[in-house]
Amino acid sequence: MRFIKDFSKIVIPLCKLLEKESTFIFYNACLEAFKMLKEKLVSAPIIIAPDWNLYFEMMCDASGLKLGVVLGQHKNKFFSFHLLCQQNLELCSNELHRD
Repeated sequence: MRFIKDFSKIVIPLCKLLEKESTFIFYNACLEAFKMLKEKLVSAPIIIAPDWNLYFEMMCDASGLKLGVVLGQHKNKFFSFHLLCQQNLELCSNELHRD
């Protein structure tokens, strides 16, 4: 995920359309803001399709009131999850079968 630089500045004309007791007139500034925002949302990798050949990782976050869980993938890991598990099992096996 990536942060969209100057997001709050880009959407100012669009937010003004939603102010209380304002007239909804879609000026050129609104159209330009909409086009720029659309381009940034489409070009930034905010949501990427999963690679079904890679492992999924469950990422959790908990506070005093709520629990959030997201399935995600890290595509550029140096060690794969499978390799780490395999090495850990080999280490445990060697420790158990020591003479």
